[in-house]
Amino acid sequence: MLLRCFYLISLLASVLLPSQAVAGDYDVERRLLRIDASEPSDLKAARSHPNWQTVQDFGVHGYDNGIYWLHLSIRSNLPETQDLVVRNLYALHDAVDFYLFEKPTSTQPTNTHESLNFIKHWPMGDTRKDPGWVFADKNFAIPMELGAKAEQQVFIRIEGMNTKMLKTEVIPYAGMQESIHWSRLIFGAIYGIMLVMALYNLIIGIFVKDIAYILYACQVTFFCFFIMSINGDGRYYLWPDQAEFNHYAIQTFGVLYVFFIILFPWYLLKLKQYAPNLKYFFYFLALVELFFAASVLALPYGVSMRIAVVISMLLSPILLCLGLYLVYRKIPVAGIYTFSWSFYLVGATLVGLAAANIVEMNVFTLNGGAVGGIIEQVLLSIALAKRIHNERQEKYTALQHATESQLEATRQKKNFQELFERAPVGIVTLNDKGQVTSINPKGCELLEFESPQHAIDLDYNFKRFFSTGNEISLEARLKGKIIDHETIITTMSGLKRHCTITLIEGKENNELVYEGYITDISERKKAQSILHAMEEERMNSMEQLVTGVAHEINTPLGINLTSISFSQAELERLNQDFTSGSITKSTMENYIQESRHAFTLMEKSLQQISALVSRFKQVSFKHTVPEKQNIQLQNYITDIFEETLKGKQNIQFELDINAQDNLQVFPDLFDIIIKQLIENSLIHGFRGQEAGRITLSLSNDNDHIVMRYEDDGIGVDNKLKARIFNPFVTSSRGNANHAGLGLYRIYNLVTQVLKGNIKLLDGPGFALSIEFDL
Repeated sequence: MLLRCFYLISLLASVLLPSQAVAGDYDVERRLLRIDASEPSDLKAARSHPNWQTVQDFGVHGYDNGIYWLHLSIRSNLPETQDLVVRNLYALHDAVDFYLFEKPTSTQPTNTHESLNFIKHWPMGDTRKDPGWVFADKNFAIPMELGAKAEQQVFIRIEGMNTKMLKTEVIPYAGMQESIHWSRLIFGAIYGIMLVMALYNLIIGIFVKDIAYILYACQVTFFCFFIMSINGDGRYYLWPDQAEFNHYAIQTFGVLYVFFIILFPWYLLKLKQYAPNLKYFFYFLALVELFFAASVLALPYGVSMRIAVVISMLLSPILLCLGLYLVYRKIPVAGIYTFSWSFYLVGATLVGLAAANIVEMNVFTLNGGAVGGIIEQVLLSIALAKRIHNERQEKYTALQHATESQLEATRQKKNFQELFERAPVGIVTLNDKGQVTSINPKGCELLEFESPQHAIDLDYNFKRFFSTGNEISLEARLKGKIIDHETIITTMSGLKRHCTITLIEGKENNELVYEGYITDISERKKAQSILHAMEEERMNSMEQLVTGVAHEINTPLGINLTSISFSQAELERLNQDFTSGSITKSTMENYIQESRHAFTLMEKSLQQISALVSRFKQVSFKHTVPEKQNIQLQNYITDIFEETLKGKQNIQFELDINAQDNLQVFPDLFDIIIKQLIENSLIHGFRGQEAGRITLSLSNDNDHIVMRYEDDGIGVDNKLKARIFNPFVTSSRGNANHAGLGLYRIYNLVTQVLKGNIKLLDGPGFALSIEFDL
């Protein structure tokens, strides 16, 4: 924006200030003549030409090959002499001839140009080897001394191949000097700032190794030279003696400027990263640039300049649309790029329209391209700065992420190392020869290596440790992996262990490696053996259960079947006697007596079966939900013993209850367990004895009950001890009232309901202990 202000001030200084300084001091009459290039166009022919036209301003006449003559009549309104300057604003690629005449002071009026007195001829123009500058300024101007109330006339011949911008003015000599001063100051500042910007971004580009800054520096530089070529500063300051180069300067710098205009956004906006498919569009722009360059080199200047205008008017909206598309795609800094390019587009369009005489030429249309281009360069510099900021932010974010990732990687590595060291399975890495390259402590333990280094130093082929090593090696090489293969390892000491091994093929530093996992399944195998044994035991128990039920039910059921068969036979005999008419009273009485006896047997057998089923149902406590009650345990257990042993004076009991007076217990369960144990002692323990003694001790430690029951009876046969808690195990087989379910019932109640333990104790009599938590 600072450059824009400088440029506008320069325009105001060069255009407005001189005209304001001379208002009312003199009058200027302007006439314009166009002569076709094929007609005589010398001074004499022009002065006598009938087609002169009076105009307010000489204006712009597009790309015209004709010869233009400008006639200015300057009349003084002051009583003193004035020093004036007739200035033609830099006529690009034109030959400019100034002819100064003075009108005689005769009182006789004249209407012909022949009455004028010739003063001087100044041949000028940037197409000439000697441009003929009179003033230290790029614009072509001549001095004139206008006497008091005098009149002087200036004829200006302009011949050239460029657009005819015939901006010509009359200003005081002091205004000319002031204009030169401001022009040098402001344009020097503009060019200096632009070149400093270019150098600054070039240094940044070299330092950060980013081609976008270098391209921007080149674009600004060639834009600067392009503007200097157009407004004459290049011809005046840089190559004043190079007329031939000046002929091609605009085209040369224009081609280079367009080249970098096309190339710069590709790198500025990082389109290779964000929009790689646009490369074909830039290929098209490159073809346009090549056509432009070829036209500059091969075609006449006038033709190439017309092509340049067309290409400029075509290229500008294309790049603007590209910018809008990239803004839509949310490409970083695309908005600033598009905004900056729009300024140049507007300026270049105005210049093109003014050059073609489509719109009026004024200070803005005449310098629109330069102003728009300068604003564009400033905004593009801002875009670069914005990109620097974005890239720094991205680098900072990336650095932060990299730091976090590194910390996370370190943490993960540490965790992996800890996992590797503490893993419950052996982890081993093998090379392509099957040799150990790393192994964790668990792997060393499984194979009985002294240390990981010991395993590596042995240089053994790993498959030698496995009973199926060849199979493992072959499958791993063919399939690239082997998963949970069961085998037997032989350790360094010769110990054999069951294990599973997993090997997975991989790459490390472009070398084939295998990562293996060894799991010791010896315990699992042992557990499987135990489970198998338990399953056999379960099946044996089931078989015993079925056999016991069948045995207990078989006898009364057989008696019933026999009684039924006997009753049927007796009934058939009675029926025969009745049919034959030989039935007697004694026969009937005998049948009734025998039937009554048979029914009595069947009733007794069914009662035995019913009692057996009832006992068998009592052994299950799966759905039992006991209720706790607050009781005085000593008295409660004493009552159970007294009630159960009532009438058994020959049986004594001794209680040792070590528990608080009031305790929250399951009284119903105590009742079942103690009564069943007492019944077991009476039926089995004291069988064949005249007297007996029962002892029960009970202690409570933090609601943990330990109860010991024993009697001095005959004890338990060694053959029955191993399966004493199984169903239908009894020492009184054949007695229908003793099916062997008592201890089985107690076992289920303790283990299933109370979630406790029960075990048979060694001793001369019968003894067991029960432990459970309240």
